[in-house]
Amino acid sequence: MSFPEHEIYWLYRHRTEYFAEPSRVISAFSPGQVKTGLREVEAAAEAGCTAVGFLLYEAAGAFDPAMRTHPAPESIPLMWFAVYDTPPGAVNVNAPETSPRYHNWMPVLSKEDYESRFNRARKYIGQGDIYQVNLTFPFRTEM
Repeated sequence: MSFPEHEIYWLYRHRTEYFAEPSRVISAFSPGQVKTGLREVEAAAEAGCTAVGFLLYEAAGAFDPAMRTHPAPESIPLMWFAVYDTPPGAVNVNAPETSPRYHNWMPVLSKEDYESRFNRARKYIGQGDIYQVNLTFPFRTEM
């Protein structure tokens, strides 16, 4: 399987690197394949190759069978890395040197509502119902 099916662009600050035509792809569709695949990726990196890829949250069971998750979609591997023997090429993205500045950010959520949600998350963690939470909320500003 060729996943993803297109070239990879890695954007970091004002620099973009272009990855095309990997020398090989290392992937795993079952938890039993994940550790072996990661060892292959590590060996490739130690040999001077560049590896670009991902490891799904649902691969947790490969490291600890007690870490149960919802099943991953069958069409997406638990782990996928493209290995490149040569360094990536640089691409000019014509990005501005500075980002637009916006001021007067105002949270949409009141302090009381935030504290209530925060305390609820702490309670769930304390009870062992969850181990992590991303407590986010929108802000507004004038452009």
